[in-house]
Amino acid sequence: MGCIMDKYNGNNIVDCIRILIPFDIRNIVGAFMWVIMNFMLLIILFIFPPYDIYSYVALPFYVICNLWGIWVSIYKPRQPQLQHLLYSGFVSLSISFCSFIAVQKLAYEFVKIESPLFFILSLIAYSLIVYKSELFWIKYFTARLRGTTDQDVKIPKIVFFSSLGYMIGQISIGILSQKTMAILLIILLSFFSVVFLALSTHVYFYFDFRKQGITSEHLKELHSQKKPKLTRTDIRN
Repeated sequence: MGCIMDKYNGNNIVDCIRILIPFDIRNIVGAFMWVIMNFMLLIILFIFPPYDIYSYVALPFYVICNLWGIWVSIYKPRQPQLQHLLYSGFVSLSISFCSFIAVQKLAYEFVKIESPLFFILSLIAYSLIVYKSELFWIKYFTARLRGTTDQDVKIPKIVFFSSLGYMIGQISIGILSQKTMAILLIILLSFFSVVFLALSTHVYFYFDFRKQGITSEHLKELHSQKKPKLTRTDIRN
């Protein structure tokens, strides 16, 4: 955990974890899992109507996030750990994806859309946003870990406008229903599906830190093997 990583200007893994997660992991469990996933998304995906395809798609994410969240809250929560990065990234990605699923449920079950075209177009737009957003946020957080000023990393126009267009498209479906509740929920869920992609990049940094740590340990072993061992004759001379 204390390995020095040249890729991040000599910062060790613990320092990098603290930059990405500057607070107790239990805050993420409480805010992200219990408040957002288990309260808001749970009601939308599992209450009206229950036991449909949307519920079954989201269920594995709920089970994993809850069981894993209990574990990270118990096992050394104040000590920075690599698994905290993986958990934070997975929960954020789960919230983003489940929010996307929840919008689809509202559109087809609440607004009563019948054409599959809305789902197809939404999925294409969401996939594009995920891809472009991940690239940007990885670049952004890498710059922070290296100590680069935030002004050197700007949001690409394609990320901004694709995200904005996606949210407007989802909201327009809610407006068709002429129901205030549907409009508000779709606005909120569309926002979640885009915003939480930023923290989902913690999954990438989890694997990258592991790779950097293994490389660092390997270089140390090679360096120690190359050091000549002094004999008694060498010492006398």
